[in-house]
Amino acid sequence: MAPQDYTRRSFQAAAALIAVLVCVAFIPPQTICGIPLRRANILSDVLRFDDKEAADETLPELDDEFSGDFHRFAGQLDAGEAPLPADSIAAEPPAADTLSTAPQLAFEWTPADSEPPTEPPTGDTARLLTTLTPIEDFDTLADGPLYRFCARLADTARRTPVRIAVLGDSFIEGDILTADLREQLQLRYGGRGCGFAPMSSPLTGYRRTVGTRSAGWNSYNIMQRRTTPEALRGDYSVSGWLCRPADGATVRWTGSDFRRRLDRCGVARLLFISREPSRLELTLNDSLHRTFDIPASEALRQIVVRAPVASLALRVVRGGAGFTGYGVQFEDAAGVTVDNYSIRSNNGQALFGTNPSVNAQIDAFAEYDLVILQYGLNIMQEGVTNYSAYAARVEKMIAFVRSCFPEAAVLVLSGCGRQQLPEETPADMGLAAVAAIESHTPPAQELTEAQTPPEEPVEEPEEPEEPDWSAGSSDYPWVRSGYAYYIRVNRSANVVTVYTAGDDGRYSVPYRAMVCSSGGSGTPLGDFSLDGWYRWEWLGLVGGVSGQYCTQIYGDYLFHSVPYTERYNKGSLQPGEFDKLGTSCSHGCIRLQVADAKWIYDNKYDIAGVTIYDSDDPGPLGKPSAPSIGGSAYPGWDPTDPDSDNPWNKPTDVAPEPKPEPEPEPEPEPEPGEEPGTGSDTQPDPSPGGGNVGGE
Repeated sequence: MAPQDYTRRSFQAAAALIAVLVCVAFIPPQTICGIPLRRANILSDVLRFDDKEAADETLPELDDEFSGDFHRFAGQLDAGEAPLPADSIAAEPPAADTLSTAPQLAFEWTPADSEPPTEPPTGDTARLLTTLTPIEDFDTLADGPLYRFCARLADTARRTPVRIAVLGDSFIEGDILTADLREQLQLRYGGRGCGFAPMSSPLTGYRRTVGTRSAGWNSYNIMQRRTTPEALRGDYSVSGWLCRPADGATVRWTGSDFRRRLDRCGVARLLFISREPSRLELTLNDSLHRTFDIPASEALRQIVVRAPVASLALRVVRGGAGFTGYGVQFEDAAGVTVDNYSIRSNNGQALFGTNPSVNAQIDAFAEYDLVILQYGLNIMQEGVTNYSAYAARVEKMIAFVRSCFPEAAVLVLSGCGRQQLPEETPADMGLAAVAAIESHTPPAQELTEAQTPPEEPVEEPEEPEEPDWSAGSSDYPWVRSGYAYYIRVNRSANVVTVYTAGDDGRYSVPYRAMVCSSGGSGTPLGDFSLDGWYRWEWLGLVGGVSGQYCTQIYGDYLFHSVPYTERYNKGSLQPGEFDKLGTSCSHGCIRLQVADAKWIYDNKYDIAGVTIYDSDDPGPLGKPSAPSIGGSAYPGWDPTDPDSDNPWNKPTDVAPEPKPEPEPEPEPEPEPGEEPGTGSDTQPDPSPGGGNVGGE
């Protein structure tokens, strides 16, 4: 029998399949039961059937987008007036509202006998970073939006939140940076809640400041605008996400302990458009329920829940076909709210594809005080040094944002680097943005050429001296409000010492010592803050192993247990590595016994910072020792692991039989004149605690 030519047959099958798909692409649009079917077109990148659609996909130039006053459109809705005509709303606007009367824009729900929690500021007295460069302000009159923003922050009598919107790319997708900014501002100026959280998104798992579970939703991203249904393309806002539900779709948001002040809040605002009558069911804290019947409208609406909010659930009972969901803003009635509007792969130009009227309506509800633009990483290319064309686009982005949010200050954030910081970098970098805001002062008057002071000769900086870390010295870290501990890691001695506050106002009182294993020169020296960093109960490590109770110090450097060969298997500890504790044997992280790693994991939010240094002095509490387990009965378990299954914590199966105590022999009567206990036959006291039996 001749051998079969499978290669030829494979090519023939592939060619036939491609031919069929090409033919399918030319089938005209079809409908079933009045429902239009999406056209299959594998040639969409080179062939279009609708020239108008092709024109719509091209993002317009910014200069053509200011034909209408978009914020006035939002104001007209509030005032009950007719909206602007459709031709004045750029970027594929929705159809004009045909309702004869103004729609109800806000629905209120304040459960009886429940008062929203009020969370005053904690009065964080942490020192400001004097080394920061103040925000560069181009407002020469010193009375612009940025000064109004700072004045609102300082106004303790205000009754509404100070709102900040951060527009960025994947760098803030998981609330990196924004979580730190939000926490530090809320600790200082009050407020709770994670801010904006989308209805549904495949990226919600990356954001640890809020828990989101959804089912029955179709999510659309502005970066994949071609795949968005045409009827929804004009609904995009600065969030960059749209969600279309099926009837019965659900979503549930829960607070988080990833940062302080995120576990609950006092106000939740649900944002949506319902072009058909819909029924929505809200569930508060898994116990209170309320149903809202929403009439049809083209306008953006909100449902405002005023109560202590630990969790909020939404179910779209009906009307999903005309429903556009945006998300929920979790906040307090006062304080600071920071909304994270991140779009992966965005270099900022996706803003021009959002609908300015929708943005303006969001601003009518939120009234943003500050908008931060975090873009630039996705435009950078190797070998390119001239970004003047992109700079011109950034200027247009700023103008676009100002048109949508006219009362807000616009702050452009410089590109974020990922390189290692120098050792002299302050440890409390989490306060950087707060310090920059509070150090913001009116610009100095420009000097004429005649007034310009002569340049002083620049002196070479002196080599910094080694800090004096002795208790009470000027170099010792000051106590920060809200933080109970400070950690110092002696890299060369392989010992960790925890300090608490002393009467001198510094972390000068030794509290706890831990034996560790550093990576020697592979472990970075310097001062680091645990503010804003991550922690994992289990985490994969270098070499295919895992660690328990991992707490991030900086970048890829962590506190964690000795490695395990199997994740989640606490009996798979590497005994040889455990017996190396106290020596420099890690890949750069700080290895600890489980009990010590867990202590840092549990107290992360109470630790002000970490200093890694070298010294021959192990520290005020010395260097503890760790037991050797290599030749023990349980070599796969850490003896300090508090797990109830740890065999080290269980009594032995068979208790040894107690040895009978020998009966004491009767002592002879002393001879006359002889003192008791001085005779040569005197025996030591065999009772426990008596005599010196078996001395050292």
